[in-house]
Amino acid sequence: MFGYPALFLDGNMLAGLFGHGLVLRLPEPERQALIAAGHAAPFVAMGGRVMREWVVVNEPQRIADDALGELLEAARRYATQSQESCSQTCQIICKASRC
Repeated sequence: MFGYPALFLDGNMLAGLFGHGLVLRLPEPERQALIAAGHAAPFVAMGGRVMREWVVVNEPQRIADDALGELLEAARRYATQSQESCSQTCQIICKASRC
């Protein structure tokens, strides 16, 4: 993403590097907890666009390895749930349009 390494699961990005930070696609509760704890900020992409499901951890080296592992696992679960939700939505649309 943006020229930096990223992690994908079945074509869905769940995390990546951006500058000196780690960007993560997380559910709202995890995003808010990280922001409230001062460990992350909403991710603002190039051009100033706030990415609604993403946060950036600007100093990931200050977070314990096991905590980072838990965050990556949460991002993986969220990417999987989002994909399942999309598949269900696509099936509903497909049935309605008889494709």
